[in-house]
Amino acid sequence: MLGQQRFTVSANTDQPIIARPRQRRFAVRPPRDLRRALALAWRGFSVFVVVVGVGFAGYACVQWLETARWQPLTVNRALSSWPATREWAAHPHAWLGLHRIVMWVRSVPIFLLTTAIGVVFILLGAPSPRARRYDDW
Repeated sequence: MLGQQRFTVSANTDQPIIARPRQRRFAVRPPRDLRRALALAWRGFSVFVVVVGVGFAGYACVQWLETARWQPLTVNRALSSWPATREWAAHPHAWLGLHRIVMWVRSVPIFLLTTAIGVVFILLGAPSPRARRYDDW
C-alpha cells in the first residue's frame, strides 16, 4: 500500500468517469519556502563549520611560522585549557561513554575534526538527485 495512490471515481453520470488522486487528510508537509529556507540554513551552518576548521588549521600554520614547531590545538589541549573540563578529563564522574570517546580522539587536531564534521554535514545537506528532478530548486 505504501507508495500507491488511491483513486476516487466521479459519481456524476453525465460526465465521463475521471479518476483523480484522493487527497490525503493527515499528510502535513511544510511549505516549499520553509523547506528551502531550512535547507539553506543547514548548508550555511555546514559551510560555517568547515570555515572554522580551516581557521583552526590557519592558526596552527601561523603558530608554526612563528615557532617552527607544529603544535595544532588538539582535543586534549582544548579540554585542559578550560577549568570546567580539566577536572572531568582527568577524573570523570559522569558522561563516561563520552569520556571514552574523548580519550580515544584526544591527540587528533581539532581542525581535522571540525573540517571533517563540516564536510559530512555538507554531504548530508546536499539535495538528492530525486529532489532535484521533481523540485525546482
